[in-house]
Amino acid sequence: MESLETLVSVFESMDTDRTEGVAGLTSNESKKISSPSDLPLETTQVMATCHSLVQLDDDLVGDPLEKVTIKFIDWSLIKNDNVCPKKGKHPAIKIVQRFHFSSALKRMSVIANYINPTTNESQYIVTTKGAPETLKTMYKNFPENYDEIYLNLSRKGARVIALGRKNLGNISLQEAKDLKRDDVEKDLDFAGFLIISTPLKPDSKALIKEIIDSSHRVVMITGDAPLTACYVAKELNFMQRKRSLILSKEKDGDFEPEFKWRSIDRENILSIEPDNIKKFLKNYDLCLTGDAVTYLLDNNEKLFNKLLPFVKVWARVAPKQKEFIITSMRAQGYYVLMCGDGTNDVGALKHADAGIALIANAPLTVTKQPSVPKQSINKENLLGPRQQRGLNRKLQPMDAKSKMTEIRRIIDEMNEQDKAEIVKLGDASIAAPFTSKLSSIKCVCDIIKQGRCTLVTTLQMFKILALNALILAYCQSVLYLDGVRMSDSQATIQSLLLSGCFLFISRSNRKYSSLFCIDCDNSAFYTLRLKIKDLLDVLKIFILTSGAHLILRRGDTLDTPVEFVRHD
Repeated sequence: MESLETLVSVFESMDTDRTEGVAGLTSNESKKISSPSDLPLETTQVMATCHSLVQLDDDLVGDPLEKVTIKFIDWSLIKNDNVCPKKGKHPAIKIVQRFHFSSALKRMSVIANYINPTTNESQYIVTTKGAPETLKTMYKNFPENYDEIYLNLSRKGARVIALGRKNLGNISLQEAKDLKRDDVEKDLDFAGFLIISTPLKPDSKALIKEIIDSSHRVVMITGDAPLTACYVAKELNFMQRKRSLILSKEKDGDFEPEFKWRSIDRENILSIEPDNIKKFLKNYDLCLTGDAVTYLLDNNEKLFNKLLPFVKVWARVAPKQKEFIITSMRAQGYYVLMCGDGTNDVGALKHADAGIALIANAPLTVTKQPSVPKQSINKENLLGPRQQRGLNRKLQPMDAKSKMTEIRRIIDEMNEQDKAEIVKLGDASIAAPFTSKLSSIKCVCDIIKQGRCTLVTTLQMFKILALNALILAYCQSVLYLDGVRMSDSQATIQSLLLSGCFLFISRSNRKYSSLFCIDCDNSAFYTLRLKIKDLLDVLKIFILTSGAHLILRRGDTLDTPVEFVRHD
């Protein structure tokens, strides 16, 4: 294999999302993060209504991030898309219409109404959430340090979601349903920045290190902000250079926004195509956004192909762009393994050489259920209903009741033990050839280890075949010149020994502890190494046969068959 590009989306671990609070509500204290009790009603209404959650059979179904958000403000979703606070005197709100989240638009909006307690009239509102850079153009008012707030939070690894709200006034239900998306997503009032923290899984850093140490490259493809993605990449140590650059379109001073390479702290700004491209790729870790990918493909596709193998982080990319990145890497001769856990990863998982679907909200490790003690299972557990009734008639009333209670307890324990773990497969598992029941990326290491073990076993078998053929040819030639021929029993024993070599390799129970690296791609080196080994083996046999000739007495003659007798 030339190389194996391992794309691991370790950052999108929804099961560990945690809402930290809302920032940007006070102009004097931009770094202050407000708790649920300090939130204004407008911000609480946005967090309670702007989601795609559904109440189904007493269970809340939907995005885990949205579940965490509604739980943070202590509201609950009830039937018919109504949300109400569990505590407090805030009025309940009914969701009228949803404009669902779009990866291309990077936002979602909801139209809802509630009864104003002061006027006792139905009040319609619009609630919106999305990427901070996207919603900025839709606000009619926002803080002066808007960019500074969300950029500083993103540099610390937090997910930042901008919130917006607008009053529609006293309109009818039909008028609210007739509103289009473009009509509601404008002239919004700023409602704060929702801060979501996503701690890394405990084993991610060690697993990433193991993959990197085994001569693989690790790349992250995510829909999150580039600053947040770069922070996670630094934490996982696959962006190891001191300087990192992000290709994005931003405004510098009074100049028009344009695409340039910018450092994370915005102190260094470079042109999109540097003069010395080799030195540039050697000195910097690169991050490309989805908008930058579109720009390069439209204006400078040659530069995109040069940068493709060296980009460590792809941020704010759409599902179609994920798929395009995977196919582009494969077109350049790379072998790609992709991990994903959502619907937006389906295309990329399908086009990768090896796709692994991670089930959302799955445990990190396998939990073993306690087994039922053998001494607690007696013959009475195996009796049918009729036999149990007959047995109960023979028992005294008190003994029968206690005995039945014990039997029911044992049966319940056996049913609990035999119950198979129910795994809710997502859309990603439909497209991917591999599905992991755990949320850990340990499955990546397992697949690479199994593949390499298979490759090593196959190569070893070819080595045995090649060495056996060469050694056997030399031995047969030497014996033929000396007038000796192997008997049938000797040939049979030799074949059995050769079969034993294959048996020992295929039946090995050795446990692999780490991703060992073999240079099986360099065919010239592999062939040279095999030839040197063959030469050494032949040399050993030549020395042994020469020594045997010296030991033999000159006068001895061999019992040579008639066909080997030389006629002068």
